[in-house]
Amino acid sequence: MEPHVVSGDKVTNIQFFSHSAFISVCKGEWFVCGSSLLNQRILITAGHCITGRRKIVKIYAYTGHVRYQKGLKIPASNFIVHPKYGKNPMQHDIGLVMLQVAVPFGLNITRVAIYQSRLPIPEGAVAGWGLINKEMRITTDFLYATKQKIWSLDECRHVLTRTLSEGFICGGDLNIKSFTAKGDSGSALIVDKITQVGLVSHKIPNKSKSLTVYTDVSYYYYWIVENSLALFNKENPCTTDANKQVNADVTCKYASINEVIRRAFTALNKPAILQPNISCRDGKRPDRTLVSWVWGRALVWNATCIDNQAPHHVQVTGDSGSALIVDDYIQVGIVSHKIPRASRSLTLYTDTSYYYDWIRDSVRFLHCRNSRRNSCSFT
Repeated sequence: MEPHVVSGDKVTNIQFFSHSAFISVCKGEWFVCGSSLLNQRILITAGHCITGRRKIVKIYAYTGHVRYQKGLKIPASNFIVHPKYGKNPMQHDIGLVMLQVAVPFGLNITRVAIYQSRLPIPEGAVAGWGLINKEMRITTDFLYATKQKIWSLDECRHVLTRTLSEGFICGGDLNIKSFTAKGDSGSALIVDKITQVGLVSHKIPNKSKSLTVYTDVSYYYYWIVENSLALFNKENPCTTDANKQVNADVTCKYASINEVIRRAFTALNKPAILQPNISCRDGKRPDRTLVSWVWGRALVWNATCIDNQAPHHVQVTGDSGSALIVDDYIQVGIVSHKIPRASRSLTLYTDTSYYYDWIRDSVRFLHCRNSRRNSCSFT
């Protein structure tokens, strides 16, 4: 049931498949599977790799090297399988594994990208550490890869079985000699070098020995997002302050925003400290600080969810003029003022789009004045 790349190409440089992670699962005895890095703490794999009748005792992940034993070894701290996972027939075959510590991203270790809808690309690639000769049961410590023609669910059903569940696609060819085999389960089907569209699930050998059924990652996009956050929050519980009546969901989003920022700077080898022992002018502590950022000074930030009624610290005095940003770089507002009698948490922003013409003309005027021209025209 657990596939491996048979007659594939030996991967000589892990940077071609730097998202790949080998996982070893102890269920009384050791089982091996593939997986991919969703971020520095979360792996995506097949549900059947991390479930079964026997209790899972340990899970280890290896990443960063074509020979997995030479890669970075990290124990898992938690895992989750889709609640509707079933083996007979196979359905909802997807799971997530959380690592005890964050892996350091670099040239040899990177993450995959996932999308809400599958990219219409006809061919992908899969790499795994499974059997390289199915008949002789030859295994390997090295990563092997093969190209895969991608089939839609309807095409899969036409060739394999009409009962194939939603949430699957297929990869491979009916007459091809290179295909996945035992040990490759959970390995990522990749297009465009970084985009994961599937993960190795299973085969239906009486129909085809070479055609592989993949879990459609896009089909489970929202499940992946929600449960990745759930795994994180389980280890970093979001607490509520009854006295301030802080909404728990808002607190979780607040913590998650800071974790995203922390991971980004950690990837740049900039250490982040939660609630550092320093105070701002108002006596409050910032969320995190980065030491030795520039000129020997530390960079400090504070993240706030503005679209809620929970108390937060966007002040009229210190934060006035700060930008309200959407889509990473588009400014839609600047902090103006509050009406404390109505709400202490809601902030009024100046609508920058409303003042577009005034901003444009003022920029021209300032530029003209600074260049000391005798006359300026604004047409």
